[in-house]
Amino acid sequence: MNGLKPEKMRIYGYHVLFWLLYSVYFYGINKLDNSNFSAYWLVVYVPGFLLIFYSVYGILWANFAQRFTWRGVVYLALFYFIFALLATLITFAVLPGTSLDLTAEAWKAHSFSGFLQTLIVLLSNYSVFAVAYFWLRRSIANAQAKQAEAEQKAHALQQLLDSELEKQQLEYRSLSQQVSPHFLANLVSSWQGQLGTAHEGLAASMENMHALMVYHMEAKEQEHVVVSLRREVGFLRVYTELIRQPARPLYVEWEVAEEIAGYNIPPTALITLLENACKYGVTNDPANPVRLCLTLERKVMRFSCRNRIREEPNGESHGVGLANLRRRLQIKYDQRASLQTFREGKDFVAQLTIAY
Repeated sequence: MNGLKPEKMRIYGYHVLFWLLYSVYFYGINKLDNSNFSAYWLVVYVPGFLLIFYSVYGILWANFAQRFTWRGVVYLALFYFIFALLATLITFAVLPGTSLDLTAEAWKAHSFSGFLQTLIVLLSNYSVFAVAYFWLRRSIANAQAKQAEAEQKAHALQQLLDSELEKQQLEYRSLSQQVSPHFLANLVSSWQGQLGTAHEGLAASMENMHALMVYHMEAKEQEHVVVSLRREVGFLRVYTELIRQPARPLYVEWEVAEEIAGYNIPPTALITLLENACKYGVTNDPANPVRLCLTLERKVMRFSCRNRIREEPNGESHGVGLANLRRRLQIKYDQRASLQTFREGKDFVAQLTIAY
């Protein structure tokens, strides 16, 4: 009983109370009609009532809750037949001569005909009670199912509305964020033209910077969900050259698979990992370079970025870049992509895996 839900316990309590009150009522009615009616006879009658009621209700619920079935009709007929045999055996073979003898007194002259009449009345009355209870429970169950379905549809609609609102908010933020990058990209392009041939090296850097800024802006546009893996690796090299400084050199060790054509990746995914390594790791130690490794095996791409951990990183880490990348990977690839970050000795490792 401890494992039952409160709602079921409450229903069981109502059933017990009903049958207790009905037993008192049944005894009182029969006592008024027959002064010889004994309270001991309730021991025979009440279990019979329960057996008829719950057996018929169980057969109805198991076979007619969804639709009419002939199997249920057969089960009902079989139950009535078995109950009649059992009642006849108990009444005329087990109880005679005991204090529960139902054939005594008023039935003595016409015991079998009286028994048949009583049996038919019992089966009819309590079958009707079972049918009424079945109809009530089925109506309640159908109403609850319809309510649950309506609530589920309302919840799904609310999720759709929330999702649409979130998309609009993201689109608004994306459009707002593009204003400044577009302005800067145009400004860089203008500087490149002004430098001309006077500072060819700086002009080349400006050109790379302009291309990288355009690439970043494209990454925010919906039609650029993915780019070719070859293009991403190309801009990864561009980014590496741009952040190298004479006063603070960048040492990078590359290991990139040769055959990467035909595969795609969310734009700036690899750049984000290198950017994270340059911001928080040691990059100017030739003995501990940033190690980039990209492999492709059985249509599974693995990219790892390993760097020595800097004791004092440049700025506080908020984890926004990596969190955004994880979300983009989940939206595009679901379970087929993963981004894991962990410490290994004095190194920090970011490992990106995509199954195509």
